[in-house]
Formats: sequence, C-alpha cells, structure tokens
Amino acid sequence: MAACSITRTLTKSHFDHVAMILRLDLDPDEVYYVESTMNTGVRIASWSDLREHVGKDKFVEKIVLRHIDFNRDD
Repeated sequence: MAACSITRTLTKSHFDHVAMILRLDLDPDEVYYVESTMNTGVRIASWSDLREHVGKDKFVEKIVLRHIDFNRDD
C-alpha cells in the first residue's frame, strides 16, 4: 500500500481513496459502492463484501461518510 501512503503524504490528507455509496432499487436491502482502483479500474461491489476488511489493523482502517442529497428522478 505504498501508493496510498504516497498519496496521503503528497496531499497532506488522512484519505487516499474516494467511493460513492449507493442503494439500488433492484436490491433495496443491500448497500453498494462504486470505486476506481489502480488494479481493477472502476467497479461496483456490495458493502457486505467489504465489511469484513474494515477496522483497526485491517485493509480499510476507517471510513468517513458525507451525505449528499440530490434529485435522482428520471
């Protein structure tokens, strides 16, 4: 994860990654996220797949959520 450390150092930030959280009509009981990574490019994945990797001394140490409210009509 050297690239992540370099990004945080150069930007003087606590963060090195951004993702969008989505709830889809086709599966209202699941939460999804859209992200772009160097390895896989842009992808959508379920929160339940990531949840086990979040926490102290794990792949994702912390997550910060910012709610953005906008109209999603057709």
